[in-house]
Amino acid sequence: RSHLFRLATINGKRVIRSVHSTRYAAYDNLDLADNLIEAIGGEARVLSCRVSDTGMVIKLTTTPESEITLDTPIPIIQAGNSEVGMRSAWIEGGLWKLICTNGMGSWQEHRSYKWRHTGDGNRITLGMLDAAENIQAASSGLLRDYDTALGTTINDAMAWMEAELHNVVPERVISRVREGMEDPTSSDPGTLANVIDGMTLIAQDDHLDPFAGWEIERQASRLMSRGLRQADRGNITVAQA
Repeated sequence: RSHLFRLATINGKRVIRSVHSTRYAAYDNLDLADNLIEAIGGEARVLSCRVSDTGMVIKLTTTPESEITLDTPIPIIQAGNSEVGMRSAWIEGGLWKLICTNGMGSWQEHRSYKWRHTGDGNRITLGMLDAAENIQAASSGLLRDYDTALGTTINDAMAWMEAELHNVVPERVISRVREGMEDPTSSDPGTLANVIDGMTLIAQDDHLDPFAGWEIERQASRLMSRGLRQADRGNITVAQA
């Protein structure tokens, strides 16, 4: 039975990094970066790029450098890949804030594209090029939602966050979100944006696997969506015991 091997050189020795079936479609992290820059053109600016043994997550923007200011969210393109086949290659729209390098991934399926590492690798390249062009406008809706979240108040934001994330993320994540909400770089306390900032702040921890941080960002985006649906005239009310 035939297999494909991805090798790496570590301390001068060739080692097997991953083993795949012959249906595996090779698509390297470098391919992803090249495709994004080609699709976006010379306007692309890499905001961050996190790489681990399992994959890579990269964030880019077309916002001119002169328009990137402190604490002002800007639309971005966020994409990821696992060249060892742990995850699909994907791309989506999102937001990013300069002050604390917060990221907020888009969660709507129509704003997200993904490709499994099977078949012809060229289909991933072509799909990524097309998607990068189509998705640049998708982040505008997320930006409007965040602006609304800035003015959405919660009478007990901490309790609301804990209830909404219960059984959704581990308790250790909820504990860290509490800390993130109290960080001076997060938005005004008692607002939906403060909760979202608390989550996206902890997602930038360099000790986290890039995909783990990405998952937290996606949960933050879902939480913002739920909060906006729950809000009545700009307010979310938590029932007091």
